[in-house]
Amino acid sequence: MAGLIAEVAQNYPVQGVHLDYVRYPNRNLGFDDYTVQELKKETGLDLQNLRYPTLPAYGFFEGNPLSQPTTAQTLAYFDNGVPAVLLNSYGQGQVILLNWNATRRDVMASTEILNRSLEFLRSEGQSPVYLLESATNAAEYGGGSFRAVYAWLQDIGEAPEVIEEGDIANLSPDSILVLPNVYLISASTAADLAAYVKQGGNLIMIDGPVRAIENKTVQALTGMGSTGDYFEEETLLVADGEHPLIPYNPAGSTDLADYEAVDEQWREFRQQGINRLVAEVMSGSKPPPQTQVSAAVYPNKEAAKRVLQDWYSWLENGKIDFVVPMAYVNSNPPLLLDMTEWATQVPGGLTHLIPGLASADFDQDNEPRKSIDDIVTEINIVKTGGASGVVLFSLDYMDDEILQGLKQGPFAP
Repeated sequence: MAGLIAEVAQNYPVQGVHLDYVRYPNRNLGFDDYTVQELKKETGLDLQNLRYPTLPAYGFFEGNPLSQPTTAQTLAYFDNGVPAVLLNSYGQGQVILLNWNATRRDVMASTEILNRSLEFLRSEGQSPVYLLESATNAAEYGGGSFRAVYAWLQDIGEAPEVIEEGDIANLSPDSILVLPNVYLISASTAADLAAYVKQGGNLIMIDGPVRAIENKTVQALTGMGSTGDYFEEETLLVADGEHPLIPYNPAGSTDLADYEAVDEQWREFRQQGINRLVAEVMSGSKPPPQTQVSAAVYPNKEAAKRVLQDWYSWLENGKIDFVVPMAYVNSNPPLLLDMTEWATQVPGGLTHLIPGLASADFDQDNEPRKSIDDIVTEINIVKTGGASGVVLFSLDYMDDEILQGLKQGPFAP
């Protein structure tokens, strides 16, 4: 990759090289054959031991958990004390709760637990699997989780039939219904779910209904009494003994520090690979000509650390000309004020940092274009904070009105 970029930069009059996605999507990726072999060659670590197909399993987990089990049985828990996998009987049916955002597939064990859950809930023969597309939930949270779980089920060989909330009352009891990150459940839908499970239907809930847990029916269905605190951290998923739902390794260490030490080596190895790429692009692109090298980066240290993007060291060691923090605040411009505060803590401050602003609201499924007034407000905020310029993402959302407004406003001659 560095060689290809150097060839272009040295033979054509390009003004800059911009690196996008120069990071890992998350810290749980990178298990390709080449990387596995290189890691073992350099460090002696066997990546097979880091895939975590069984519990205990270490990884970055986040979720909106339910708490206070009443009738639910805890089958696995996180090292922070949050119950992770729960099983509750209700009438003739059963409810399995994966009490975190397992949709992320943080570790291999997540998929194994989902597979085992489906097998555990199947009656004799082949129980059909349904996936709820909740309009109530999507109105506030979008449809990303639904699409992710649909793909997840397909990846493990299932062909889920998509249903809407109004279809629940017509489901046969010899079936399995999956609720993908459905936080909001109306009272009427809760009643339909209760009737379905009571007659022998089965539920799998992923990142459960925290916004509906005050409903007594939802409490009875889940066997949980309240909500816990949102969490996102590297932690350990631990089995609470043997159970058919849980891929359990009794010989596995339950000491979080053991996993953190190995993970640190693995993290450092991948991060140094990215660092080497950036350094080689920088050295290969100049001179001649003096091509500017930049990169799109996560806008704070904690977020950047999760994707192994050590851009603070790139600036500190002169391995890049400037970075473009993706300060996409959508409908909350005041959050940009935080950016100007942390920017003073990096080498050179805003001198080598050009804020990236969103020209659309990417939190919404249809990604509506922002108005020129909203865009100008954001530009003025970062300029007041000391930024020497901005990058607008992306051209797909630019139109003549916005371009004219920028020309007459913040970028007037």
